[in-house]
Amino acid sequence: MQHLPPDFGREVREIAWSAAWHAANKLSNNAPEASKCTAGLDAAVAAAQALLVQREPPLSTQTLDDIRGMAVSAGWHTAHTRFPSASGGVMCGLDCTVADMTSAEAAKAQFDSHAAFLACSREISPKLATHLKWLCWNAAWCAANARKGYQAAAAKDKARFERRLRMSMGRLLRGVTLGGWLVLERTLCAAAFLGLREQDVPDEYSLCLKLSEKERAKHVTDWRETWVTRSDMEEIRSAGFNSVRIPFGFWIVEGIEQYGVERGPLVGPGMEYIDRCLAWAQELGLFVVLELRGAPGGENSDASCGRFNESWNPSSWNVEATVQIVRAVADKYRNARAVVGFSVLGLPSAEIPVQTLVKYYSDAYNAVRGAGMVPQAVTVHFAVPHRRRVQDFLALGFPPRDMQDITLDLTRTLLPDDYRQISTLAQVKRDAQEGAAAALAEIQNYGREGMVAYWNCEVPELHGSGGNTRIMGDWAAMAERHQHSFLAELCAAQLEAYKAGSGSFFWAWKTDPPTRPSSSARGAAARGWLPLPPPSSS
Repeated sequence: MQHLPPDFGREVREIAWSAAWHAANKLSNNAPEASKCTAGLDAAVAAAQALLVQREPPLSTQTLDDIRGMAVSAGWHTAHTRFPSASGGVMCGLDCTVADMTSAEAAKAQFDSHAAFLACSREISPKLATHLKWLCWNAAWCAANARKGYQAAAAKDKARFERRLRMSMGRLLRGVTLGGWLVLERTLCAAAFLGLREQDVPDEYSLCLKLSEKERAKHVTDWRETWVTRSDMEEIRSAGFNSVRIPFGFWIVEGIEQYGVERGPLVGPGMEYIDRCLAWAQELGLFVVLELRGAPGGENSDASCGRFNESWNPSSWNVEATVQIVRAVADKYRNARAVVGFSVLGLPSAEIPVQTLVKYYSDAYNAVRGAGMVPQAVTVHFAVPHRRRVQDFLALGFPPRDMQDITLDLTRTLLPDDYRQISTLAQVKRDAQEGAAAALAEIQNYGREGMVAYWNCEVPELHGSGGNTRIMGDWAAMAERHQHSFLAELCAAQLEAYKAGSGSFFWAWKTDPPTRPSSSARGAAARGWLPLPPPSSS
């Protein structure tokens, strides 16, 4: 077995967590909390045993005993280390083999023994055994450090624990975004704009406005029916990716009128396309992150949210209606097994005050959890407008400690000031790698997880009005084979940096016409720029 099934994985998490906190509470003289953890551990072990009886997963009780043994002994080792003058080590009914847990050294010997047995198991892979070992270890240090008052260290241990949990469940995401499908964008799907001039029809809203009601209904429906098919999902899976991200606009959600929102010329509802994609994903073993991209009023002024609006400002965004739409989507898909994440706002403008975003993210998180999307089943994603603003969120104490299973989403984008600081192609590559690495490190030092939600192998300076003339000249002077080599190195450098996070999504899966392969995972892979993940990573 390469990864833990979701239901079993959640029980393993509770075993590791409850065992860690039992020992830490016991030796820090918090007996009532220790008793609660005993009950939690008993319940998790019983639930895991029930799953084994059903052969879900097909593991022996010995493997479960070793996982439990690692969790228990790790908890006692770290608790004794942090509270060396306290006495303890007997966990009524929970010490597996009535082993000696009365000192840090004795507990560590038991931990090593269980870890060694698990590493030799024929039932799980060595990699999974390693993930489970560190899962128990990080949980134990989190609890012991927290009870000792070392909150900064505990936060880092918690982040490592959550990361190991994701790895043990195969939920470190390496995926592609299904862009240009439920939100039309010229940069990805120019063919959808029927040859109309960009200055006249820059976005989906103006395209629909240009067509009659009957024409736009047929055109948009035909596009949605054909742009993403089961064949695409099979190709994504065969390429080695384990996940897809689905951006969608508010106008495809049913019942938005009750929130005081109108679609205008935009075609909707259209949730059946998400329904269909989720069914394919579940059949093929792909994870899905849903992403609200295109909130009522717009979360930015760009065509990326469905409507280019020069007069947009942060007050244009209808925050209250957005929360209601997030709640409705979460309620609809709370039991969708393929869904492992929900990004509650895809690309918020850097002009939106960080306090406004923090308030919205808090309300959206409560809406998602209140609708039944629970932690360890669905991660709530919060987009950071620009990597340099990570510290702005952290300085406000966001995300707070009581938010469970969340991640901060980063985007590989450059602001106008960045163009003035980058003057060579080597700096482009270094910025792409080091910028993300620094932002991910900031997030992890805070005790949380981050991921890169949007990236590709474009050289941004070569596109648009922000183009750097020196870089453009250097690029034009390069032989084609050297251009190919540079883009491959750019991809490799980014992927190496993104390993520090909980995943990454290439923007996007494909383009039409396929004349911008640096924005297409399919095109970049075909040209040898994008290294594909090995099948075992999915």
